Amino acid sequence: MSARAPAAFPAAARRFAAGFSFGALLTWLFRRDAQRRSRRRLAELEDHLLSDIGVTRAQALAAAERPDTPAPRWDAPARWHG
Repeated sequence: MSARAPAAFPAAARRFAAGFSFGALLTWLFRRDAQRRSRRRLAELEDHLLSDIGVTRAQALAAAERPDTPAPRWDAPARWHG
């Protein structure tokens, strides 16, 4: 049995099917879930603990309320976005 997509599929679908890995999908889902839990736990910290790590209550709440849309792997400060 061939792992290649049928020729009737568009080129983009063939590229996706060729690079698809169930293990990669699971890894992505687990990372997203861990990220979501981390953001929620950050918002639950007390103010003195947030100040120890240099985060304000408003920043912690904003992070916890972020939608679960695909986010960049690295969030640069706004001043770096030229």
